[in-house]
Amino acid sequence: TEGLGRRFVVDVIAVLAVLAAAFTVMLIVTKIARYVSEAALIRMVGDYEDTGERLGVWQGLRLGLSRTAWRFFLIDLVIDLPVFLAFVLLFALSFAPLVLGIRGSTPATVIAGSLLTGGIFMAGIALAIVAGTLLSVLKRFFRQACALEDLGVIASIRRGWAVVRRKPVDVLLMWLIMLGVGIGWAILIGLSFLVLFPILILFIVLGGAAGALPAYLVFLLSSLVFEGALPVLLAVIVGLPIFILVMLLPWWCLGGLMEVFKSSAWTLTYRELRAVGDAQPAQVPAVDAASLGAAPAA
Repeated sequence: TEGLGRRFVVDVIAVLAVLAAAFTVMLIVTKIARYVSEAALIRMVGDYEDTGERLGVWQGLRLGLSRTAWRFFLIDLVIDLPVFLAFVLLFALSFAPLVLGIRGSTPATVIAGSLLTGGIFMAGIALAIVAGTLLSVLKRFFRQACALEDLGVIASIRRGWAVVRRKPVDVLLMWLIMLGVGIGWAILIGLSFLVLFPILILFIVLGGAAGALPAYLVFLLSSLVFEGALPVLLAVIVGLPIFILVMLLPWWCLGGLMEVFKSSAWTLTYRELRAVGDAQPAQVPAVDAASLGAAPAA
């Protein structure tokens, strides 16, 4: 019994390690793909508006595989890290009234501390939602400035903020339009699962077939090295993502088209707002009346 318990603990630790490694790799690959694709989309739309030339997929990917994608990551890091730390501190401090109330050792102080902690915590959640929404819009303009004007990280933030500051009402209206489009798209995708249910069944079968073979191979190879439940768990870890990927492939393709539309819409919005701001006439310098001579006599 003791040997089985130790083996179970070892299997659990091994599975957790594999899951952590797989999640880390998947997160890194997803982030890289996201930054590269977004940089490619923005630059492709910008080039088309400037030259009228339509670029292919591989040409667009070459545009995305550039310093622009790296700068997108740095823009997110510069903005998200301080905001994340600030909210971690806020949520940590929200428990201070509860701790003080418990130390008071009276029911009234405990209740008051609990209510105050709950209120601060809920207010922090509401503030996080508002801040996240605002930053998501601002970062779109920062990335547009970075990709379309080939600016550095800090310069992109300043340029994007300048464009938003000149036309905040237009930016708000655009965000409301895109919010409505997103809600309508979510409803359409939800209804498509009902209407296209036979197609979903077909891709479930295809996903099961696609995930079963590599899962079985992993099970055979891992069973040569490991014992117990670990080979089965490793097979599930390999086969399940493939199954989900194939099963939802049509809807993920539709979601990709939606992301292309949103990126293109924000790129055109940035270009229009930038053009309006840059086209504002400069102020005519004032003329000193004393320097003007007298008009000639008729």
